Amino acid sequence: MGQISLSGVVVVGPDGSTVAFPGAETTIPLVAATSDYAVSSPGLMNANSPDDYVPMAGVGVDGPVTAGQFLYVRTESAVRLRLTTAAGVAVVPVSGLLILEFAGDASLTSLEVEGVSRVEYLVAGQS
Repeated sequence: MGQISLSGVVVVGPDGSTVAFPGAETTIPLVAATSDYAVSSPGLMNANSPDDYVPMAGVGVDGPVTAGQFLYVRTESAVRLRLTTAAGVAVVPVSGLLILEFAGDASLTSLEVEGVSRVEYLVAGQS
């Protein structure tokens, strides 16, 4: 059994050249609700499919993760991800960072990408 730990904060506010009163800065801690998992499938791929979705290795019936609970994706340029869960299919445009957690009854069962980009990803869940 593995464990997911997500640490850091998101800080949003005016740039350093302005002074706002009262303080206009917002700090949000990053905390993952998913903590334990059985298997994970990290990956790095050079997606080169501008018109069709291609599967991302390691997720689904052919991968070690068949029921994903945690998804991390980072892209170098804009792509579209097709996420299949027990609850349905969603297409998500991503340009940069994406972190998602899935409920047990709607776990990730397939992950596909459309576009041209280098894509780093990690899926953790059950086998």
